[in-house]
Amino acid sequence: MAISFTSLARSKLHQMVAQQIVDQISSWRLRVGDALPGERRLSTELGVSRAAVREALKFLSAKGIVEVNHGRKTVISADPSVPLRASLEHFSTSDEIVLDLFEVREPFEAEIAALAAERATDEEIRELEGLVARMNSLLEGEDRSAFVELDLAFHNLLAQSTHNPVFLTVLQSIRELIVKSRYRDISLKHTVSCTKDHERIFLAVRDREQVRARCAMKRHIRAVRASFERVVNAPRE
Repeated sequence: MAISFTSLARSKLHQMVAQQIVDQISSWRLRVGDALPGERRLSTELGVSRAAVREALKFLSAKGIVEVNHGRKTVISADPSVPLRASLEHFSTSDEIVLDLFEVREPFEAEIAALAAERATDEEIRELEGLVARMNSLLEGEDRSAFVELDLAFHNLLAQSTHNPVFLTVLQSIRELIVKSRYRDISLKHTVSCTKDHERIFLAVRDREQVRARCAMKRHIRAVRASFERVVNAPRE
């Protein structure tokens, strides 16, 4: 997935630059150990001065998120969402916990969809459209694991499109539980159903219809939950 920054033109620029870098880490476009683009490129892509970029890197370095090596590239040294993920590790990945998760996901992700409909950039909408198109292209094949990855990417991009980093950080923290729920039913029927749901959500976001986007996401989460429950409650052979 390509690194994608958004031009900035407001006050407190160094904090906004820092937040964009954090967003790239939270969305897994940048990972621990990756090198950041140079100051000149960041300055050009973000539309800010190199001084603002340097101040942002100093800010992130003080928090231990990047390691600034003078004369060499700045490297990502920590994922800021790790503490939250660690706090959730005491939860098991039992079926009961996954079902509890659906109760949380429905209102949480419905609000994400609504805010994405309001705030998504044109570029983010194009990316969402591309993900839906790729999901459709996989329906003819056998690679269900690739579909699950696209499914996760779609939900992550919606969270990113809220431009509220807390949404994406929380979503990433429950990734393991979400993955478990998705792999319990990767039948063609369920995959087709999910793709149609994603199309409805995307179209609502594209059309900037918040209520429609919220309802489409609620419908999707409920459908995925129902599928999970059918698999969990099915008689064992």
